[in-house]
Amino acid sequence: VTVSDREVPRITCPAAITITTATGTCARAVSYTLPSAADNCQVQSTVLVAGGLPNTDFAQGVTTVTYTATDIYNNNQSCSFTVTVNDNEMPKITCPPNAIVPMDFGV
Repeated sequence: VTVSDREVPRITCPAAITITTATGTCARAVSYTLPSAADNCQVQSTVLVAGGLPNTDFAQGVTTVTYTATDIYNNNQSCSFTVTVNDNEMPKITCPPNAIVPMDFGV
């Protein structure tokens, strides 16, 4: 009798995250809870496949974060969520002072 495990692990990612950039930058450090994984046998690993780790800077825009859980029999399952970093900071402009320019008459 051969018994094999074909059941993939269950992995749950956090919900999508939307945040604004840090003042004066085009990025923001984003914290999130690591995905949780469970399996009928045993989870061997939960690995970041794409995106950024928690508490690291995410650039302005949308980043998809993907994790994969693998059990001891090499069955795997992935989950993904998005981190959206919006730039809501208005641009700043500094104008030079008014200039007085002498005119040449008779030219």
